[in-house]
Amino acid sequence: MRRRQRLSVEEEWELKAWSQQLEKWGWPVRISQLEKIATDLLLLKGDTKKLGKNWTARWLQRHPDMKSKFVPPLDKSRAMAQNAGSIGRYFRLYDQIIQDHDIQLCDTYNIDEKGVMIRIIGKNRVIVTKDER
Repeated sequence: MRRRQRLSVEEEWELKAWSQQLEKWGWPVRISQLEKIATDLLLLKGDTKKLGKNWTARWLQRHPDMKSKFVPPLDKSRAMAQNAGSIGRYFRLYDQIIQDHDIQLCDTYNIDEKGVMIRIIGKNRVIVTKDER
């Protein structure tokens, strides 16, 4: 028996585009984040049934250009070795986003310099494009 796909093709495409954008910014999507967004999309449609335990594996099968992988937490010595190049890359990306979305500087606040993996201690499984190393 074939299972019915609960998210539309367009909704899944948007999930994929969202995860690729976050990867581009250097913040790959954790599996739990992907599942949370998928659940929220289903709730908006009135679908309250939980995702199955194999939902992520089936989503990856439908998107063969994506994969999951484990990423270790940032080692303290690496965190202390931040360099001007990586910091410059961050601010170039920040400036590009400000320009792309015509955001006024007075509308920017609460910038978190620690990144999205705050309070994440162990290895995490994330979604990335197949060609990501």
